[in-house]
Amino acid sequence: MDIGNSANVQTTGTGIIFNSNASSIFYNPGLFNSKSSFIIAHKETKDISHAEIAALQLSNNYMNYGFGLYYLWEPGIVIPQKDSTDNIDTLKVVTTHELFFNISYGYRLRFISTGVSMNIIHRNLYSAYAWGGGIDIGSTLNLYNFSIAIALKNIIMSPQYWNTGTIDTTYFNFEIALGNKTPLLKDTIQTTFSFYSDNDAVKSLKDPLFKFSCGIMYIAHNFYVGTSFRPNEFNTGIGINFHSFFVDYSLTNLRIHTLSGGKFF
Repeated sequence: MDIGNSANVQTTGTGIIFNSNASSIFYNPGLFNSKSSFIIAHKETKDISHAEIAALQLSNNYMNYGFGLYYLWEPGIVIPQKDSTDNIDTLKVVTTHELFFNISYGYRLRFISTGVSMNIIHRNLYSAYAWGGGIDIGSTLNLYNFSIAIALKNIIMSPQYWNTGTIDTTYFNFEIALGNKTPLLKDTIQTTFSFYSDNDAVKSLKDPLFKFSCGIMYIAHNFYVGTSFRPNEFNTGIGINFHSFFVDYSLTNLRIHTLSGGKFF
């Protein structure tokens, strides 16, 4: 479930291939990290919706264990209230809530790493609420400075069961990414390209089935900056590392602000 947040993830164009912190569990459970880490992030979208993200990844030379929480809340939603004659009487302003819990496991065997994650979903839309879940799988192949990654998301179609008796479905989608890390003296230039399907494209044949993203990031010893492109979206970000801590910020042309920070251990 693609809900992770970190500027050093977004600025590479795709989160499934290059990601050194715990937010990778939201993108690709098969993306292996050799260091354990913790990350927290805050995201605001067009000054309307807000999201709080926290993730913990415990790692050794062969295995990753990940735990993540994503809380989305949107205030100021107007809901019509009906009277006894079924006519709209008043308007009520409410806040909607969505909570996602992620558990992941990954394993590395030489150049290949593979993983699986389970997502538990809870949605609360004022008088209606739903529970659901989904499963994602992913894999990454690393050969010298080149990497190939694939993430298959919602492989069981992620049903969500509402107390009103209806069922929503998040459809299967995937992403495939290619990446390269080019040494530049003591620094690194990181480039990525990916193509993917999204939920709208799978559900509607009127939309293109595949979309693409690309990105480039310059990484110094304790500083990184980059930019990325997706259809109708341009993102830029900057971050710093200080010993085992990191802080980064990103901004898109859609007025999506993300501030995140964390620690490696």
